[in-house]
Amino acid sequence: MAKQESSLPTWRWRGWRTPGGVKVYGHMARGNGQWKALAEEVLLIFQGAHAYISPTWYNHLNVPTWNYTMVHVYGKARVLGEEELKSALGRLTGTGEARGCGLGSGGGGNAQEPCTGMRAFPTEWRG
Repeated sequence: MAKQESSLPTWRWRGWRTPGGVKVYGHMARGNGQWKALAEEVLLIFQGAHAYISPTWYNHLNVPTWNYTMVHVYGKARVLGEEELKSALGRLTGTGEARGCGLGSGGGGNAQEPCTGMRAFPTEWRG
């Protein structure tokens, strides 16, 4: 499969450091065939702080610019099994839902069978 890129959400939890390094979780739609390549090396790109820098801030002639920070991390990913996926998604929705409308709670969302349409993956790298 040719190399492909996607902007995907990732998250980490307390205890995100593992004996092997650092672990970050992400997910994508099952219809996005890129999940089939998750056994290969993956690239995660994290954007940090960024801001416009005006030339008027200098005491000499200069041009406008943009300061930014980016981190590129290569790691190994794997597709989570059904139970791991349910656990990871339950943990994610549990941190984001104040009134308990997480997975399978009948809170009005489409959470009855959330796992059939997605693939989730942990990615680990040496930290």
